Amino acid sequence: MRERLRARDLAPGSRLRLECIRLMGRGLTVPEGANPLECNDVTVRDAVHRFEAGGFDTLADAPRCGRPASVTREDREALAALLDESARQGLTWTAAALCDWLAAERGVRVSAAWLTELLHRDGFRWKRTRDTLRHKADPVLQQAARARATPSASTPPPKQSAPPLTKPWTANARASKDQQQTSPKPLRAAACPRWR
Repeated sequence: MRERLRARDLAPGSRLRLECIRLMGRGLTVPEGANPLECNDVTVRDAVHRFEAGGFDTLADAPRCGRPASVTREDREALAALLDESARQGLTWTAAALCDWLAAERGVRVSAAWLTELLHRDGFRWKRTRDTLRHKADPVLQQAARARATPSASTPPPKQSAPPLTKPWTANARASKDQQQTSPKPLRAAACPRWR
């Protein structure tokens, strides 16, 4: 049992059924065995019935229908090594370019959408790159442009004056329009109720 549980290529379903048998072998009941494994009682009972019917061989996952996976674990590890090395060198890849690399180097044909899904499962993330011309810029010209754009400390900042009061408000709010036109008097903010 311990040797089977230590196998690295053990499928998750097979591992769960082996754990069920291990806990039942310790004398636990079905609900007590299902609780630490965080599975249903039916799963534990099914594993016990399969083991009683045919031993360890019946605990393995049944073969799945459909074609085998086109991208194997070795292909994914080679792809991960390529991406890690490219990241150290500052190189970026698109999903289509990675598909071309897999076809040329490993003989594997896969769509860009499925390869993106596999990379997400392996912990890689996609990030949009930014176009930049920094690598082509001359550092001397950049420094001169920064010096021209930065104001020097000796020049004082321009003075900002408050806009003049242009509306002819009077102290008496009931004054006629004729009085306002003939004698406009600018007021302070405290004299006008609207400015409070």
